[in-house]
Amino acid sequence: MLAEGATSFWVSYDLRWSKTDFHLSLQADGTSGYFVSLAHGWSGGPATWLSENVLGIIPASPGYDAVEIDPELLGLDWARGNVPTPHGSIKISIDKQKGLTLDLPAGIREARIPVSEPHARIFVNGAAYHPTASGFITLTSPGQYRISGRSLLR
Repeated sequence: MLAEGATSFWVSYDLRWSKTDFHLSLQADGTSGYFVSLAHGWSGGPATWLSENVLGIIPASPGYDAVEIDPELLGLDWARGNVPTPHGSIKISIDKQKGLTLDLPAGIREARIPVSEPHARIFVNGAAYHPTASGFITLTSPGQYRISGRSLLR
């Protein structure tokens, strides 16, 4: 879809569509060609999957009052995005080398970020941070956080 010029997830894709102008294969009036939506709501499922599995932003309570943030780059060097919540957008930028930057809106009472080693050297906004005994970084205030350190990202 990206190679064909998509800026949204299409409801379907057919390899027989014109490669020079896929719009020629589509007819909005339903009289000829294919009748499909190029921005159908349920085809947005990949965006939810990417938000939860790559960016790692998962609600831990109803209404995103608490979230768990557990990015998994799946071989990527970096990823960034945002997830809209009733409190505003959670913005995240993840870099395999630099760590992550996280913007939390007011109203999110807790964000938990697991670390892979319980005694890992972690820095939050440049200050040393000691994960909880259960192996989490716990953030309880809105704002921007720069988080780095060994064993932060899988």
